[in-house]
Amino acid sequence: MVSSSPLDKLLLPVAKHFIAGPTIADAIRVARELNAHGFKVIVNYLGEEITDEGELDKTFREYLAIFDELDRNGIEGSVSVKLTQLGLTFSDEVARKNLSMVADRARRSNRYLWVDMEGSSYTSRTIGAYLDVHRRYERMGIAIQSYLRRTSNDVDQLLASGGEVRLCKGAYNEPSSIAFKDRDEIRRNYKLLMGRLFGQRNFFAIATHDLDLIQEAKRLSKENDSNFEFQMLKGVREELGRGLVREGYRLSVYLPYGGNWLPYGMRRIRERKRNVLLLFRALLSS
Repeated sequence: MVSSSPLDKLLLPVAKHFIAGPTIADAIRVARELNAHGFKVIVNYLGEEITDEGELDKTFREYLAIFDELDRNGIEGSVSVKLTQLGLTFSDEVARKNLSMVADRARRSNRYLWVDMEGSSYTSRTIGAYLDVHRRYERMGIAIQSYLRRTSNDVDQLLASGGEVRLCKGAYNEPSSIAFKDRDEIRRNYKLLMGRLFGQRNFFAIATHDLDLIQEAKRLSKENDSNFEFQMLKGVREELGRGLVREGYRLSVYLPYGGNWLPYGMRRIRERKRNVLLLFRALLSS
């Protein structure tokens, strides 16, 4: 894993908790371990907001290689991409073209493809690109964030178009004018959106580590014949995930890898008090 500054070296021991390692070989190794315990995986190559054409080409090729390695190693899982890794920082046209080619590669492997959601400045463009490519490859889903005030309308649009949703809370720092800031508000909105997902027929994912929301999802699943799975992040509430698998629920673990780990690692550290404690322990041991 790349560490090029004192800050990187300080945070690296914490980030390793949430990331497979620097290479696709690391991701495959961890994926095998997770598969052996009944989890599927969602492999992501770390990086975002690419502005260099050489890096864009390298990242695009890396995503194609992920499918090769998943197939070669018989891994049960899917792939998740960020559109700013595929050219959205250049133009919508570039991102849609590259996403379409990644979707074609996913089709050849008969694997599911997820589109991650990023900061709010990219939300409308990400949804537009997703819906455009989804018309040609239906085994695609998109992450939607319950802390955004706009999300109720976005879910309506996606479901009306046959889209498939990964419902998460959201991890980017957004202003209160466009995002709920209070945890109870975010949770209430998540429950409202989750109820809507359980009331329709498309596949969807409940991506949360919140026990209250998980219990509500379990209750709704008993009342509805729904096609869904739980999703969790590597390194977060792993025992809770193992319990869900033991109960017979499907669960996929989001499994990122790569050298560009700092933005992702910082979001994970900020999310929960336990993660901040991990950082403090790293500070004390440095």
